[in-house]
Amino acid sequence: MNIPSKGQYALCALFAVAYRERKGPVSVSQLALELDISLSYLEQLFAGLRNAGLVRGRRGAGGGYRLARDPSRITVLEVLRAVGAGQVYRTDSDYLPEQLWSRLSESLASFLEGITVEQVLRSASNLSEDLATD
Repeated sequence: MNIPSKGQYALCALFAVAYRERKGPVSVSQLALELDISLSYLEQLFAGLRNAGLVRGRRGAGGGYRLARDPSRITVLEVLRAVGAGQVYRTDSDYLPEQLWSRLSESLASFLEGITVEQVLRSASNLSEDLATD
């Protein structure tokens, strides 16, 4: 199974915005440099995130993007769907019947719907703390 790269990039970008939430808005140009993603591509992803009500933007000096909702109310699946990457695609295997791929896709969607941005951030924070103590 494969989650498209635009979904992976959208998740990375949204997690970066969520991580910096207390410091203020994050500019797309700054994120593009940090994540090594083309600015125009990242702008397209943020348009999808904005249209889905996941982020809100402000123009001008001191502008950028912030989360539009609490991170505990944004799921990984919502982020993927916002950029058109909510469907899990088949890999190059003709050995499994279509019905099985469909059920796998539904199961993965259900799993991703149960994971919030807040949970991911908390897990990453715990991992960083664990690594710092080693």
